Amino acid sequence: MPVNILLALALFIITSCDSKSIQITGDDLTNSQSEITIDSQQALVNFLDGSSYRTVEKHETGRGGSTGYWTITFTGDTFIWDYSDVRGSGNVSFLDSTSFSIDLINSNHLVEIDGDSIVINSKRYNRVTDSAVTYFDSQESLRAYFEGARYKSLQQYETGPTPSGVSMGHWYIFFDINNSSSDEIKWAYSDIIESGSMIYKDGLSFTAEFFSSSYTVVVDGDDIVLNSITYRRE
Repeated sequence: MPVNILLALALFIITSCDSKSIQITGDDLTNSQSEITIDSQQALVNFLDGSSYRTVEKHETGRGGSTGYWTITFTGDTFIWDYSDVRGSGNVSFLDSTSFSIDLINSNHLVEIDGDSIVINSKRYNRVTDSAVTYFDSQESLRAYFEGARYKSLQQYETGPTPSGVSMGHWYIFFDINNSSSDEIKWAYSDIIESGSMIYKDGLSFTAEFFSSSYTVVVDGDDIVLNSITYRRE
């Protein structure tokens, strides 16, 4: 076979392989984020569905000057965005292959896609998996994360007897105010207030040790779960 025909055939095969590896639409997405082509609303939804992003840097959280990571989580064409001391939600809208908008009730924000990162209002968020999300990585960062924080139970529970019967109210968890070297945790439940210590366990949980009991406390964004009751950061 003539050499020029062989070269043309080789070039055709290489070109065909390259085209298949990078041309991905809404019906055919792979796990390689850097090779995805987003060409429609459905492709955008497939790309984002089930993913979470967290800011590279810590930013103000509106809690007495404290800082923390901002996050945004996508489910289908919806999102939940935790930034500053605000939780916003809404829908995503396809714009082009490298950008989309997140639409809240009163505002819209441009989101730029950059590989495994997105940029919202000049702040970069990295894509993470559930196993990669961490809020602290040592006893020191555990203290810093909770310094001065206060959590309130999502539901009301009994708070002790009164002349007219058992009263109901929220339970609380407090962390030592303005003391980043303290491990102290206070738990106000029913008509009891217990003081104890928090001990680093892993990036998503810690142990709360009280006088006669200890509990694993799981962190989930602005929520923590202690003894099967969920508390939200105020």
